[in-house]
Amino acid sequence: MDIRTKELLLAFFEAENKRDWITYRNFLSPYVIWKLHSRHIKITQGKDNYLTAKMSAYEDSIMPSSAKLTSKWKRRLHCDYPIKIL
Repeated sequence: MDIRTKELLLAFFEAENKRDWITYRNFLSPYVIWKLHSRHIKITQGKDNYLTAKMSAYEDSIMPSSAKLTSKWKRRLHCDYPIKIL
């Protein structure tokens, strides 16, 4: 992973962990899709719907995101967390 990409990913997760939703939203693709797997698969599509769902999920949480920049996460980020490379 090149330095620029790593810096962007770290800034993305920092915004999420700080609940800085304005900065976080700027990273999102308008085509973002969040698939939540539980008893049923719930699919949230679109930047604003995704952000609303994400904010709701974190509403009562004080814990930061547990995402790590491991090889596994690099693959998952490609699929699950589309961000814009500025």
